This record gives sequence, C-alpha cells and structure tokens, in this order.
Amino acid sequence: VCSSDLNTTAIGARVEATVGERTLLREVRGASSYASFNDPRIHLGLGDAAATGPVRVLWPDGGEQVLGPLSPGTYRLVQGGEPEPITPGAGVVAPR
Repeated sequence: VCSSDLNTTAIGARVEATVGERTLLREVRGASSYASFNDPRIHLGLGDAAATGPVRVLWPDGGEQVLGPLSPGTYRLVQGGEPEPITPGAGVVAPR
C-alpha cells in the first residue's frame, strides 16, 4: 500500500479483508518504538482459504478503494488507483 501524495508510505491507511466468515483489519504504521520504523507492507494470513473476499483500503485522506478477491501467495501494489499485480521473483522478495 502506497500513496502518490506527500504521505508516500500511506501511513494511517487501513485495510479490511473478508476471509471466510472473518474480517481481518490491518493498518500501515510508521513506528512502534524509539528510532524504529515498521514494514509498510500489509500481510494478510489467509490460512487454508483459497482467496479473500472483498478487500477494502481506507486511505488517510478519506478515500476508499475496494479490491478482491486476492489469492494467497501473491503481492499487490495498491497506489490510490487500480491495483497492479506483483509476482514473487519479479523484483519482490517473498516474506520469510
């Protein structure tokens, strides 16, 4: 999740994803302690689910974007417009 305005790392953006009967909530945060910075990527653990349901991005400026369904093992770059798929191995390192 990133933004094209001055808040380029989209700090404060919220992601709500439906997975089965659960709703996962994630937020892009800047830091959690002194002199630190959190990973700006959002990770949704899908467990055994084959895909998500709707995924809603709530931008800090009040905008909203709905994506989905998203498949496990994939990355999406969401930048205030249509999502661009990113495949592992194409300049993106898979999480460990």
